Order: sequence, then C-alpha cells, then structure tokens
Amino acid sequence: MCHKSPDMKTKPLKQRILSAFTAVIVLLAGCFFALGFYVIKKDIFERTQIRVIRSLDSARTFYEEEINRIGESLGIADLTEAPDTLKKKLRLDYFYKIPLSRHRKIQAKLFVTLSRMESPWVVPGLSGKPNLPK
Repeated sequence: MCHKSPDMKTKPLKQRILSAFTAVIVLLAGCFFALGFYVIKKDIFERTQIRVIRSLDSARTFYEEEINRIGESLGIADLTEAPDTLKKKLRLDYFYKIPLSRHRKIQAKLFVTLSRMESPWVVPGLSGKPNLPK
C-alpha cells in the first residue's frame, strides 16, 4: 500500500491534460518560429542581397561605360567649337567651358573639398584612376 505524505497534492486529470496540451503547443510554436526565422533569413534576405549586388554591379558597369564614352568623345572632339554645339554632338546633359585663368582656382578649390571627404570613392581618384570598391 502506498502512503501519501500530507504535503503532496496530486493534480486533477483535467489540469494535467491541459498542461500537456500547453507544452505541446509551446513546443510546436517554438519549432515553427525557428523554421520561419531560418526560411526568412536564408531565402528572402540572401536572395534580396544577391539581387542588390547584381543591380549595383550592373549600374557600375553602365556608368563606367558612359564615362569611357564621354572620355573618348572629348578626346576626338574639336574643343574650339561653341559649347552648345559640343554638348549636342557629345550627347551630354551638361557641358561647361571654363577659361584657363579660372581653371587653376577651381581645380585647387575642388581638390581641397574632395580631399576633406572621407569616401573610398573620392580620395583615391585624386591621384589617378579611382580604386572603386567592388
């Protein structure tokens, strides 16, 4: 015969069943949360990151080609023509001719301004070809 001590109380059957169901529900919810977090992190964020990187690479290629085209056009253009004519021939949105006397002042101001910027895009370009991050 089993004697119970007066301190021990047994839970009613209804409370034990509800506790077991609650434990199962919490366990399943935890599993679903972990699976959902993994799927969102792995599938959505990584796929989006890859798309952003591809888009940025495409934009970089496009702008580098456009800069090269403008450079080649300026190399073969007759710079003695009127600025409006050059602008149309070179297919540029903006084209300004700066007199040589103002050129040195503007270049010095531009160099000082750009050298103060803490950007990997600007500072390496001051001494030559920019070393753009890939």
